[in-house]
Amino acid sequence: MQSNIELPKQIFSVKEVTEKVMAKFADLPDNEKKKIETGDTYGLCGTFSLSLRKIIGAELPVKTACSEHEDNNSHTFLLIPGNSSEEDIIIDPTVNQFLKDYKGIFIGTRKGLRELVLNPKTKIINTKSKNNPQEAFERTWGSTSSISY
Repeated sequence: MQSNIELPKQIFSVKEVTEKVMAKFADLPDNEKKKIETGDTYGLCGTFSLSLRKIIGAELPVKTACSEHEDNNSHTFLLIPGNSSEEDIIIDPTVNQFLKDYKGIFIGTRKGLRELVLNPKTKIINTKSKNNPQEAFERTWGSTSSISY
């Protein structure tokens, strides 16, 4: 007999997600790992997000997403949706194509990513909004995201 009761989704902390992603990072193809580690990821967000999703999808309820901004940058990243009391967790293996000198995978909350982008020390690149950090954040990751696939 099937129940109509919806089970609550399992909520993960940023620390748990980071541990799980980094444990699986070694399973990525060597050429992708090298590009992520060195920051050579321009234009590869869809490819790298799908690769990462394949290796962590069994352990985490990860979705592929993009900004809901009407003039978004068509940037793809991974998202673990939060609930009403927990914030979404963003996993972006190609964040460095927009944030100069950022190396590795960004794993954190939307709020944490916004703080990083708005930090005066952060240099924004590869977007027409590079001189407007708030607009760059909205166009690239957004205050909200839509699940793309």
